[in-house]
Amino acid sequence: MNLSHQERSIISQFRLGTLPLKIELGKFINRKVEDRICCCNNGVEDERHFLFDCILYQDIRDIFFNDVNIDTRDDKNLNIKKLCVDHPRQFAKYLLKAMDVRKL
Repeated sequence: MNLSHQERSIISQFRLGTLPLKIELGKFINRKVEDRICCCNNGVEDERHFLFDCILYQDIRDIFFNDVNIDTRDDKNLNIKKLCVDHPRQFAKYLLKAMDVRKL
């Protein structure tokens, strides 16, 4: 895979659980897991929520999942593995776009 450094890094952060999501950041301030709520107020901000559920990323998510032809109603664990293995470049680009939206 000819991924850029930035693309490799974002996929690694996602897979290792080190993306700066509230589920991770809350560890450093001793916040209970159930209190690590996403800014969309729609649940705990963990990797699944970030990837499949957060309404902040709905527009780019729809485009991304349509491009890679994956149904998000199927097993989400299987879909995450499939994204990392079968579509690493598109997955990395989605993660980078979502992190950019998050900064706004």
